[in-house]
Amino acid sequence: GNTTLWTPKKSFKIKFSEKQNVLGMGSDKEWALLANYFDPTYLRNYYAYKLAIALGLEYSCEARFVEVYFNHQYIGLYLLTETVKTSKERVDIEKTTTSFEVPFLLELDMKLVQDNPNYILTLDDEMFLLDNTEYNGKTYPFGTKYPKSFKDLTDNQYAYIKNYISNTFESVREGNYEEYIDIDSFINYFLIQELFMNVDLDYSSVYMYKAVGEKLKFGPIWDFDLSSGNVGYVKGY
Repeated sequence: GNTTLWTPKKSFKIKFSEKQNVLGMGSDKEWALLANYFDPTYLRNYYAYKLAIALGLEYSCEARFVEVYFNHQYIGLYLLTETVKTSKERVDIEKTTTSFEVPFLLELDMKLVQDNPNYILTLDDEMFLLDNTEYNGKTYPFGTKYPKSFKDLTDNQYAYIKNYISNTFESVREGNYEEYIDIDSFINYFLIQELFMNVDLDYSSVYMYKAVGEKLKFGPIWDFDLSSGNVGYVKGY
């Protein structure tokens, strides 16, 4: 985690050499152990994921509480969860195509530029910027989760992704967003963010994806440990 990296209780990312079906959550190599250090209830991430599943978000993280021992020493209660990625058991949109229309999984993440003074070096390879300063004074960085690098795309495919996100922003202002956004996906995603008063919305861990031939969908949800009144800034209470 970007913040929990500096806490006494660490979160972990696990990668097996082969796919493992861990506690019935589907087979994959990559898993996360969330420390929930900032959430003394340990419940915020868990219940946010459960609500996402209940509301029918297409891809939501399964999670299980586990007690963790590291080198035979007990280090605490953790939340074992799926990670946000593309695969058959996660966000299942991967598709090889020779067309300009390609599937993608993006993260809106302000930390891509705020914590990285050399972020300009990753532009056009791992991220792109969307200039929204005319409307709210912000420039939004979008990092790619799939494809792993924009370098793997043709110029037309890269332009397709950037233009689709830009057109989505514009369509909201013009009122024709149904052409670009899966409305049910957005409503359910926004309801969860609002009910949990998630302070990271519009800042970080905001995921969205698009399969070939479909509209933009929102999710999976991620990182709710500072939600539900756990902090007071941006009216998080």
